[in-house]
Amino acid sequence: HGKDTLNLPDYDEVLPFYGLCAAFRRDQLWGFLNQQGEESVEPKFDELIFNKGSVFFGRIPMKDGSFRYSFINSSGREISPSKYTEVARFSEGYAAVKTEKSWGFVDLNGIEIISPQFNSARNFSSGRAAVYKNGNWGFISTNGKEVIPFFTKMPSFEDDEPIAATYSDTLKRTRESFPLYRMQVVGDFDNVGACVEDETMDNDAVRPLFMNKTGKLNTEVDCNPLNKLADEFNPDSELNPNYTVLRVPGRWIMIDKAGNVK
Repeated sequence: HGKDTLNLPDYDEVLPFYGLCAAFRRDQLWGFLNQQGEESVEPKFDELIFNKGSVFFGRIPMKDGSFRYSFINSSGREISPSKYTEVARFSEGYAAVKTEKSWGFVDLNGIEIISPQFNSARNFSSGRAAVYKNGNWGFISTNGKEVIPFFTKMPSFEDDEPIAATYSDTLKRTRESFPLYRMQVVGDFDNVGACVEDETMDNDAVRPLFMNKTGKLNTEVDCNPLNKLADEFNPDSELNPNYTVLRVPGRWIMIDKAGNVK
C-alpha cells in the first residue's frame, strides 16, 4: 500500500467522491477535500445543495442571520465565494443565481453566462428561460438573447395609421407587436410552447393561454402549465469509482482504484 496521508480523526463525516471532490463535516459545518485528500475548501457551509454534474452550492450563515451561497465546482474549488443570496438548482446545465438585487445564470463551471439583471427568473426549459425585468416578462436563450422580447412601452400610432375603434382593438394590436404585453408567465416551455395568463382579464375567469416559440398566442388551445424541475442528482451515477473513503478506528482513509491508501 502507499503512504497514508488522510489521517483525519477530527472529521465527523466524509461523503463519497462525486466528481473530483468529497464533502466532509466537522462541528456541523461542511468543507471539501480534493483528490489528494487536501482541504480545498475549509468547513464553513451549514448546508450543501447537490447538482447534476457533481457541482455544489454551499450555504454560509452570516452574522446578521442571513445567508450567502458559494459555487463549488466538480474539482472542489470554490468559485465566487459568498456572492449569492439565493440560488436555484441546475436545469439543462444552467442555474439561476441571485445577487443582492438581481437574478442571472451560471453554467456548470460557475461562470456567469448571463449577468444578474432580472427581477425574477424561471428554470431553463427547452433551451429558454422566462425572466422578469422592469415590470415585464420575456424569454431568453442560453446566450442571453431575447427570443421573445420584453414589452418595453405602448407603441404610438402615427396619424397615417388606422385608428383603433375600441380599447380591445388597441390591446389586440399591441399584443401582435409585443407578444408578452400584460401577460403573466405561468409555465415553462414544453418543446413547442409555454403557458401565460392575460392580466387584462378578470382574474377569476383567467385560464392559461398557449404561446408558441415566437410569442404568438392561441386562445383556442387549452394549456397546462409546465413547471420545469431541476436536473436530478443521481448519487449512483455521479459517484467517482476511482476513490473510496472509509472510516477505520481513529481515522479516515482514502483508497484509490488500485487499492493504494492515499
